[in-house]
Amino acid sequence: MNEQLLSRAKEVRARAERVQAWIPQLQASPGISEIQRIVVGCVGIRLRTNVRHLCIGGESPFDAEYLSWSARNLFELSIWAQYVTASVGNATRFRNDEIIDFAEWQRAAVNLARKYTPTHTETDTLESQGDWLEQKRAEQGIAPDQKHLNIGGLAKELGLGGLFYGMNGFLSKLVHPNRAIGSSSTRSKKRTAAKRGANDRRDQRCRRRFAAPCCVL
Repeated sequence: MNEQLLSRAKEVRARAERVQAWIPQLQASPGISEIQRIVVGCVGIRLRTNVRHLCIGGESPFDAEYLSWSARNLFELSIWAQYVTASVGNATRFRNDEIIDFAEWQRAAVNLARKYTPTHTETDTLESQGDWLEQKRAEQGIAPDQKHLNIGGLAKELGLGGLFYGMNGFLSKLVHPNRAIGSSSTRSKKRTAAKRGANDRRDQRCRRRFAAPCCVL
């Protein structure tokens, strides 16, 4: 099974390499804006990283979580790529999402720090980042109450809603740790059986080797 998965992962890698070669051509196109050039280049970097994850996950029959996580990331990247190349406005909105996401992360991090490490010296530094983020919001014209983009909603806009929710639901079930916990004993038995089978095959090879006529003194 892992040979089939690895073969598929290598196919994806080959396709990704073709996309990587095509991205500079797209960026050099006279009809593409500067913001789209930047965003498409960033998507290409994440594409290369997650293809590497996919190939690593495909090398083991016991890394379903890792494999599914990287596959889900690549699937989402394909949707983001379609979104940002559709218009300059979409690419700008996508770039603004970096500030919105960072602001949401900063607030969550500050709340955790204040609750669990209130005397930590770096907590104040982390909290001060909020002022910088508000300044960036103002510079880029991002409304204070604007929320991050929802990829499911974007998939619907692109006519991919059914495919997104089907694939995302399927892959997410494999990624979630509760599934792994429930099947850990089964996988442990499979690992043990696989190891035992490998040892048996090795022992058989040894017996055949030393039972051969040329080995008899």
